[in-house]
Amino acid sequence: MIEFVVVMGLLFFLLFGIMEFGFMLSTQLTVQSAAHQGARAAALGKNVNTAVTNGMTGLAGAKVTRTSYNDGSWHEVSPLPSSLNSNNQVRVTVEYTYQTLTFVGAALPGTTAGKRTLAGQAVMRYGG
Repeated sequence: MIEFVVVMGLLFFLLFGIMEFGFMLSTQLTVQSAAHQGARAAALGKNVNTAVTNGMTGLAGAKVTRTSYNDGSWHEVSPLPSSLNSNNQVRVTVEYTYQTLTFVGAALPGTTAGKRTLAGQAVMRYGG
């Protein structure tokens, strides 16, 4: 009977770990997709924040933390200047604070008080 309790405890821990990893991976992919959509909007000269918000369907609280352009070196600005040309690249970084769903997620390295910051970044050539 004691063996059953020990084995079941380990199996539940493993099961909750797999579930937490799946939820976190799904959220990370959504954040990365939103960064891609934001970079595409920036490359076309459109509103980056609107594109990121639309890309974060189902996740509230994501924010664009950096927009930058490259003309030989990276310059962080917001909004992007109108003087960009097709030789420039634009980069968008999006961050989202992920709230862990299980006790296993709260024990992961890099997690503070059950929260972990997930980030996505995308770079595209400016074509506005």
